[in-house]
Amino acid sequence: RRSGAISVEQVLALNPEVILISVMGSESGVGKQEQLRWLRFAKTLRAAQTRQVYALPPEDICSPSPQRFARTLIAVARLIHPEAAGALPQP
Repeated sequence: RRSGAISVEQVLALNPEVILISVMGSESGVGKQEQLRWLRFAKTLRAAQTRQVYALPPEDICSPSPQRFARTLIAVARLIHPEAAGALPQP
């Protein structure tokens, strides 16, 4: 059974343009700490170079209701494609 988590080495090898983080227990600051951890890779990681590393509320990602899922999908689209924000419905 896979968790969806990948290693630091795998992320660095993939060198993504955007990193989305959602960690259960983020209300204690774990998500923000994880975000700061990835931003330290600014010399080698595209997402960190452009500050496209986002910590998202776990309740929006890990077990959303249908309505919350739709709002979260729009919010993520706005993060990834801010230039298209005007074409997206208001959450």
